[in-house]
Amino acid sequence: MQSSEAVTATEQSGVAIALAWAQQMKDTITIILMNLMLLVPIAWPGLILFGFRWSLLKKSTSSTKSAVLWSCTIVHEVLCFMLFASFSPSDEVIGLVPNHYYACGYAIGIVVSAVSLLEMMYRSSASEY
Repeated sequence: MQSSEAVTATEQSGVAIALAWAQQMKDTITIILMNLMLLVPIAWPGLILFGFRWSLLKKSTSSTKSAVLWSCTIVHEVLCFMLFASFSPSDEVIGLVPNHYYACGYAIGIVVSAVSLLEMMYRSSASEY
């Protein structure tokens, strides 16, 4: 499969880089608070995304890569939010803090991911005109 258009690295805005930093810092705090929970296979997709998202902190990255990473991130954040929001206060605590804190953290991640996708779409539509 060859594309007629070459995938080229485009310069990211300062806002895009700041949003990527915010997401990575939120995930770093979540990783620390989840502690040994990260050994469970359900946590591995988030860890893999965490690793791949470090490339978004660079000044130039392909818009396709950014779109894929932010799309996967928002899906992951929504699924994790639904998981942790479904726990009742009487359920066993996962990690170091009560489960509703994780739901709040994933809600923040949804907002950051959505704003990042909107910023990326705005930037790509503005560059077309």
